[in-house]
Amino acid sequence: MLNGQRTKAPSRAELFFQELIAEPSTAFAKLFGLAVEKADENQWREFKEAKFIDDPLPPASEDGGKKCRDEKKRRDDSVKNLWSENLSAFANTGGGILIWGIKTKDRFADEPSLAGDAQRLADRLITLQNDAVDPPVTGVDVQAVTEEGSKAGFVVCYIPESAFSPHRSLWAEYEYYMRTGDGNRRVPTALLRRMFYPQFLPWLAPNVKAWLEIPTSEMGSAYHNRDGLYHLFLTVSITNRGNASAQEVCIQLESETPCDLNEGMLRESLWARITDGGAWLYYAKITIHPDQTVPFLVSMTNRQGFQAPEDGKYFKLRFKIFAHNAPIMISEVTFTGAELKKTIDEKQPVIRDALPRSQT
Repeated sequence: MLNGQRTKAPSRAELFFQELIAEPSTAFAKLFGLAVEKADENQWREFKEAKFIDDPLPPASEDGGKKCRDEKKRRDDSVKNLWSENLSAFANTGGGILIWGIKTKDRFADEPSLAGDAQRLADRLITLQNDAVDPPVTGVDVQAVTEEGSKAGFVVCYIPESAFSPHRSLWAEYEYYMRTGDGNRRVPTALLRRMFYPQFLPWLAPNVKAWLEIPTSEMGSAYHNRDGLYHLFLTVSITNRGNASAQEVCIQLESETPCDLNEGMLRESLWARITDGGAWLYYAKITIHPDQTVPFLVSMTNRQGFQAPEDGKYFKLRFKIFAHNAPIMISEVTFTGAELKKTIDEKQPVIRDALPRSQT
């Protein structure tokens, strides 16, 4: 959160953590299932492999013990950096769960990578906690989850949203981090300035779902252009993550894509389109209050299709958001051709928050 703290229902991260520790007999199986089911990393959940922590070390007799000492330090530094970064990111933006013991590939769980001694890792994280970020994060809960009769297992860390943000990572490049989408990012200067010098201002954050389809006759009359080409679809919602209500909101949407996104269903009870040449301008008919999420565009698409996007190509949207008595809010979201092509087979959209670019 940006400033202060409001009473709210338990987050998904908190509910997941409470359900997990409430049933110790099934906790290991649930966590193992996340790896088997290829669960995704998201706004509130991050996976880290842990097998390397307890792998055999080089012989202490070799090279006078230098290789052994260097490897121990490398592993400890890695744990400290990862712990410090995630404490900062989750405490600064909404809270979340860090799960040690799962290896990832492309932000999805790939396979189990258990800590050889899960309780020892949990104890180490607890010891490091107060020195990992400035100021320290309160309310952190760290639990080792092992299979019966074994020391190996997972370590689950619940990191609550903090009322005393921003928290700086003291080991991960001495940076302030925030959680956006499925990863951690450095906090932009403009947002960091607001966190240090609180003001009562709105901050409108777009969330975008993107996917590709090849329209067919079975899709109905809305898909009028059945040309066998790819069509990009976007659904956008707007969340007020600030601490003041946003009035007289106007959104200017800009696109850097190889296709013309000029079709889309607008929530007409909430928004009106303003005709201004070729610009996409939308005016909100309502006031958007703190923590409120409102739908914006539904299945926005392009009339002209295109060939399958190249893996290295990208689609970028830029949002310029204006509100009464508030600075201009500018944010961007980017999708690669490779991840969009996956949505055809997986039948799941790519979901991503637009990242703040600047504020004037």
